[in-house]
Amino acid sequence: RIQVLVKDSGVGMSAEQIERLASDGIQSERGTAGEVGTGLGLTLVKELVDLNEGELQIESRPGQGSVFKVALKRA
Repeated sequence: RIQVLVKDSGVGMSAEQIERLASDGIQSERGTAGEVGTGLGLTLVKELVDLNEGELQIESRPGQGSVFKVALKRA
């Protein structure tokens, strides 16, 4: 397996937001600098991971950033 870990110091996500990702996507209110985004990046990552039978793990707390772990099968 190939594993990728990404850690950020952004706005973080609540447990509820992480759960919503599995059902209908997610969109953060605003970034750490007040920027507004589409909220599609993480949703697209999840879709790509699912299509490749991989695994996505998210560890996050509001105001403390997030850790994203992706595991994919080797080709």
